[in-house]
Amino acid sequence: EPGRAGRSGLSVDRVVAAAIEVADREGLGALTMRRVAEHLGVGTMSLYTHVPGKAELIDVMLDTVLGEVIAGDESGGWRERLERIARDLEALYQRHPWLLHVATTRPTLGPNVIAKYERELRAVEGIGLSDVEMDAVVTLINGYVHGAVRGAVEAAEAERRTGITDEQWWR
Repeated sequence: EPGRAGRSGLSVDRVVAAAIEVADREGLGALTMRRVAEHLGVGTMSLYTHVPGKAELIDVMLDTVLGEVIAGDESGGWRERLERIARDLEALYQRHPWLLHVATTRPTLGPNVIAKYERELRAVEGIGLSDVEMDAVVTLINGYVHGAVRGAVEAAEAERRTGITDEQWWR
């Protein structure tokens, strides 16, 4: 059971929540099993009772945060629905910028990964596109948002690191 706590008081849910907090604050590069254990105040080896390793932890972190965008207003025409999906995804990336560094070409198909994809497909369902074309539209929107947000996050990081705005740099 994912929520069931062991003797240490740990559970998969607590480990995943702590890992998301670490990644949100420090970035995916800082995410290690040791860092998550420190955040929880437990020994590193106790995490392995709940998750097999870092790769699997990232899979569950991804599925968990995608749960934030599986529901939403599905009214209006296809353009409005796609815009809401894009804006929801943009906000998700802003809340969890580490997502920009998680490979999602072949994600583990967790319940939220699938629910997100189904919401996206519903946005273009019934407008005369084939299944392949519907998938292509969804892929295009996701790719555009990913690239736009990544550029914005990198620009903000460069400004923070150097103390020079983009405008100053270009001058």
